[in-house]
Amino acid sequence: MKITSARTIFLTSILRGLTIFDTWRKATACDVLLIGHEHHFNYIYDGKIYSPLLGSILERLERNGQKVSIILKPFSAIRPQRLWRPGFTFNYFHFVTLLIAFAGKIFRSNSLQSIAKRREIHFWRRLFSVCAPSKIIAITPEPAICNAARQLGIPIADLQHGVINSQHPYYGESFKKNRPSEDFPTEYLLWDKESSESLLWVSTKGARLTIIGHPWFERFLHPSPDDNLVISSLSQSKLFLKNKPTILVTLQWGLEKYIDTPDFNGFMCEGLEKAIIRTQDAYNWMLRLHPVQLHGQRRIETLRYLESTFSGCTAVEWVKSSYIPLPIALKLCDLHITSFSTVVREAAWMNIPSALTDREVAAGGKREGYFVHEKASGLAQVVGESTEDIMAWIRLRLLERNRLA
Repeated sequence: MKITSARTIFLTSILRGLTIFDTWRKATACDVLLIGHEHHFNYIYDGKIYSPLLGSILERLERNGQKVSIILKPFSAIRPQRLWRPGFTFNYFHFVTLLIAFAGKIFRSNSLQSIAKRREIHFWRRLFSVCAPSKIIAITPEPAICNAARQLGIPIADLQHGVINSQHPYYGESFKKNRPSEDFPTEYLLWDKESSESLLWVSTKGARLTIIGHPWFERFLHPSPDDNLVISSLSQSKLFLKNKPTILVTLQWGLEKYIDTPDFNGFMCEGLEKAIIRTQDAYNWMLRLHPVQLHGQRRIETLRYLESTFSGCTAVEWVKSSYIPLPIALKLCDLHITSFSTVVREAAWMNIPSALTDREVAAGGKREGYFVHEKASGLAQVVGESTEDIMAWIRLRLLERNRLA
């Protein structure tokens, strides 16, 4: 199956985004401003599109009496009426900035690229001045956002949404140590100690680390009786009629950039495909799309791949598995398999063993710094791409779980 090129997907996202008109001029004053992308809205609650992380933070803040607004970064194509809470957009404004920057590259004009950079920072300064928040919380805030916030003296926090380690291009010191302090947030809101240990170096950039736990998971691990979203989700029954061991497979987007295997299909290794098909009579398989794969062109091509590969497998499910809250999906499974998804860490919190098919996560590999704690504890193991090795790992882990049950 041919994978859609990154350039085509980017152009498609622009066209989708331009169907949504800018609403940022309607923004009003708030206490806290949240910034995210449509990729962070991957749950349906009460018929509306909900963001697990941003929504959980918003509800925490509103319980404390704070007024909160949401800004959707380009190119977001979610229609305002479909969101559980209104979000302001600026797709068109950003499109013009993008054109200026693109022209600067084409004509090798540093002045045009400088104009585009200044325009972006000016936009955020203008928006922050109107909203006048006492704090900004963003998921992976770009340098322009951090620059504008720091210039106005507004604290800007990066809310963790995935794996953080020394080998991650957005968080590793070796990738960003030479960037100016103005490009960094003033705070990182982190899930756990392991994540914070990888970011000790950002203190040199004027940023502090705060461990707040995983806002979404915390709601399920310690449910409140008045949290209607969680209470309704906890009643979720099993997805399969037959009571067999259930294995969760978490997909990732953009794997073609990391996996060097010839003829890689872009979704999962051939060995895992074969293991799923061969064992469908013995196990139930939950295939969970990455949030990025729930939108736009990536959604289309991912569903097309799953349909063509597993449509005849009654014990393989990917629709409900992709939309139920991740804590519920983990509650329903016995084992977890992935290439190197962040879910390895989240599965470990619930004592679910994970198998990693990417051998670069093993000692000496390009990604050996991933899941160090989980590998040391035995809750994560690199098994590689062999069908036989994957099936052997499943059998062994299920035997161990049965002995401990």
